[in-house]
Amino acid sequence: QAALEHLQGLGAYVLFATHYFELTRLSSSLPGVCNLHVAALEEENSLTFYHQVMEGAASQSYGVGVAKLAGLPGAVVTRAGALLASLQSQNDNQAQDIISELASLELSRLSPMAALEVLYRLQGKL
Repeated sequence: QAALEHLQGLGAYVLFATHYFELTRLSSSLPGVCNLHVAALEEENSLTFYHQVMEGAASQSYGVGVAKLAGLPGAVVTRAGALLASLQSQNDNQAQDIISELASLELSRLSPMAALEVLYRLQGKL
């Protein structure tokens, strides 16, 4: 992120490629930064990239599929897939916790300030 912020601050024209999906959010806060991705199709155990550049961020990370295409050892690819599944499960559980908390709120009993505090706290969890 620091490198991207520095390049943006210089007004540089660059192609900045990353597998860090979190960096895609910077396009909303840094003028002149935009997201592009290469169209891809992931099916069962295969990943195909097309020669088509699309606007916006990719809908998911293809890091494990790219690792497989790059010829990394099978054990590394398998471990990466397991780690990714674990992270996705944690994110799903966290999102479910936030949804449950939102559903349990008695909005009519919250003052505007208390509601804002709840939103800030939930946003912090995300």
